[in-house]
Amino acid sequence: MNQYNIIVQQLLAYLTKRKQCSSSRLSHKQCYEEFGQYLEENNLYLSQEAADQWIASIQGKYNRQKCYF
Repeated sequence: MNQYNIIVQQLLAYLTKRKQCSSSRLSHKQCYEEFGQYLEENNLYLSQEAADQWIASIQGKYNRQKCYF
């Protein structure tokens, strides 16, 4: 997970550099943290398949405002 956390920090720095608003950066951060937790809990590595599984697992959990999938 250390590599994943490094990538997340780089992505968040990029968003800051691109002057994304703070609420957008916070939404991204929450999404990355939740996905990282999913990876850890399910003993998975970062992959498209893991991302697809995670998206499928959360689609019904959030209202339309939070879930962009």
